[in-house]
Amino acid sequence: MDELKTYEAALTGYGSLVREATQYWLDHFEPGNLRPNENFNPITDLPHLLNSAMIVSVTQEPLDFRYRFIGPVLLRILGRNLCGRSVINQNFSTNPEKTIASYRACLSDFSPSLAQGQVRDHFGVSRNIDRVFLPIPSSEKVVSTILAVMQPQNDTSLSFLHSVVMSGEPA
Repeated sequence: MDELKTYEAALTGYGSLVREATQYWLDHFEPGNLRPNENFNPITDLPHLLNSAMIVSVTQEPLDFRYRFIGPVLLRILGRNLCGRSVINQNFSTNPEKTIASYRACLSDFSPSLAQGQVRDHFGVSRNIDRVFLPIPSSEKVVSTILAVMQPQNDTSLSFLHSVVMSGEPA
């Protein structure tokens, strides 16, 4: 219960998509104690999150993270498709070490890893974002996938882009 209060307090400064994704994960898993949950299916339960999400595959030996899916909002920001490539070698974060540390925290803590930071768009412009990295277990002790949900922080250009992708036309 204290763990949930910690997340509630931490999430107050984050955008609605990040809060919703984290709450959905907390509704299905207990932080630090992962057991596969048949009812956890963000793709069908929260399809609107996929526009601003990445699905990352985790390999254990050697440890690596590979982009498996990148939502349309993030593809437009990046200007390129990184699917199949290693996060370690293709990171678009302005602080790649912090991003990799967030991915690793999912594996070691078996809990959501919240971060605020910057990404570089395909023009080289840094954008402030909120993000959460959510571990998805394949067994009680193995995280095989990480769902990362990202949201612009009061950035009108990215908020505009998000509304275009969500609705198909400008807001």
